[in-house]
Amino acid sequence: MIEIYTDGSCRKNPGLGGYAAIIIIDGQYYPVSGHEEETTNNRMEMIAALKALEFVKTMRGDDWINDDIFLYSDSNYLITGCTDWMRGWIKSNWKHNTLKNRDLWKQFAPYILSENKIHFGWIKGHDGNQLNEWVDKLARRAWEAVVPKQKRRKR
Repeated sequence: MIEIYTDGSCRKNPGLGGYAAIIIIDGQYYPVSGHEEETTNNRMEMIAALKALEFVKTMRGDDWINDDIFLYSDSNYLITGCTDWMRGWIKSNWKHNTLKNRDLWKQFAPYILSENKIHFGWIKGHDGNQLNEWVDKLARRAWEAVVPKQKRRKR
């Protein structure tokens, strides 16, 4: 079993953003984070999950197909997109004129359609879940690292 916790953060929405994931494989914790200059919070949420799944696939090689993966996020947008909306978009050949972040949703498609079991779970943000709080801090630090201290807002 592999557990993944993800989060995205933006200084402004849209604006400078950060993403983070913590991947737990065989009791080992692997943090992944980064930033983008001009983005949205939803994109950062999605990129965090994509980077985590890519990490698992790279680390586990062909064995990743046999893993049960539990991906947790506080983003309803991400979780609902992967569990409820994705198959409809694929079935309609992505013909939804109002579909935002189409490029990222298309990157999720191979994971959703793969043979392995990816279970998506929503967790309430800022509610005391230690791993969710950890990825929140990592995502925020990812964008804060590129902002001069004098330009940071107090949170």
